[in-house]
Amino acid sequence: MQPGNYWLTDKDGDWTISTQGKEGPTGMEYLVGFPSKEFINTNNSYGYGCGCILSEASKESKEITRIFNFKALPLRVCKTDPSLREKTEEIENVMNDN
Repeated sequence: MQPGNYWLTDKDGDWTISTQGKEGPTGMEYLVGFPSKEFINTNNSYGYGCGCILSEASKESKEITRIFNFKALPLRVCKTDPSLREKTEEIENVMNDN
């Protein structure tokens, strides 16, 4: 079991990948770290980055059920994506409040 909390935010909302103490979906090994300059640490091990995940998900539970691939992307990709602009600002505001 891999400890930690992982979420994905995209244009459709927030998705749970895994939560501490629970088994994550098949394919967690694809979630390798972000380059340090492309990850914003907010406190302890928490923070955010930008990436693309190829996955299966449950629309009902808003959970990622299987991960097929992951690619870390430069933060600017998410920050300048018009479909993510509102979500990116929301995440930054929440993280900066902590």
